[in-house]
Amino acid sequence: MHSSLVKTLLYQFKLSHFCEKACFALDYKKVPYQVINLIPGPHLFYVKRIAPKTTLPVLKDGNTIIQDSTEILNYLENKYPSPPLDNEKNHNEIIEWEEYLDEDVGIHLRRYFYFHILPRRKLATYSLTQGLGFFQKCLFWLLWPLIKKAMTKQMRINPESAARSLARLRNALARINLRLTEGSFLVGDSFSRADLTAATLLAPLFFPEKHPFIWPKEKEWPPTLLELRSEYKNTPVAPWVNWIYKQFR
Repeated sequence: MHSSLVKTLLYQFKLSHFCEKACFALDYKKVPYQVINLIPGPHLFYVKRIAPKTTLPVLKDGNTIIQDSTEILNYLENKYPSPPLDNEKNHNEIIEWEEYLDEDVGIHLRRYFYFHILPRRKLATYSLTQGLGFFQKCLFWLLWPLIKKAMTKQMRINPESAARSLARLRNALARINLRLTEGSFLVGDSFSRADLTAATLLAPLFFPEKHPFIWPKEKEWPPTLLELRSEYKNTPVAPWVNWIYKQFR
């Protein structure tokens, strides 16, 4: 394990698949760090003080601030090259996959996911307050109407955008499934940040067993999301996501 006298902090939303992407990379490289779980909305008061934008995750490594999951992976790969998440031979293809997955899986699964989660206050509260303290949970409950409105606006969630996002997600799943018929990894013959990105960003759909988030019981999950999950359970991608978590998380 890498050691350091300076504490490394990761500011995150526990449910966020982009934040999980950063957590997975930190754990894979055995970098010691402390997680700071924040509430959507009030997180702005923390993030604005340390970073140029308002998005999470944010990694604070001593006096260095890195914002955005991809930039965090870049930083970690440079500072902690072993074990590697990239390689020179396949670098361009790995990065192309990562960028594609961030957009067509990350953003679009998130929008479709919250389109179905936000109308269910009990489920949204459970999902968005996991890992928070008692005071933070009380604050979330009080601010819920404002948080819901802000999240809906920020992610541009509406029936039309959710339908478009589902179409983009289906195309991405088809592309991933096609690639997995050729091998166990998206690029080359070894685990890379492309695989890490795909597995973490698809985790809210497939519930991998070794994921640090405690998933709600299926009966509490929106039927539409369960139907989508069931539709892909017998395709290569569903067991592959779970395998990636078992082998590398």
